[in-house]
Amino acid sequence: MRLYMDFSTSSSAAIASALCKRLEEIRLSKNISQAQLARQAGVSRSTMTRIADGKSISLDSFVRVIKALGLADHLSALLPDPRVR
Repeated sequence: MRLYMDFSTSSSAAIASALCKRLEEIRLSKNISQAQLARQAGVSRSTMTRIADGKSISLDSFVRVIKALGLADHLSALLPDPRVR
């Protein structure tokens, strides 16, 4: 996977694919099977297959998988705090 992606010029499909592929790489680095992560996240095994294939998934599934991987603290980096100018 590319280490850098210009999110401002990439299509939404390309961004979704890159994020799913990154989730898959994290899963593999933690040596967790798709079935284990699906159970922990409360998602279907087919959702895990979609992630592995770089296909888009629902936002709910994305958040569930991030939380199951222990990455919930990183969610705050997705959007800036609107109170900070």
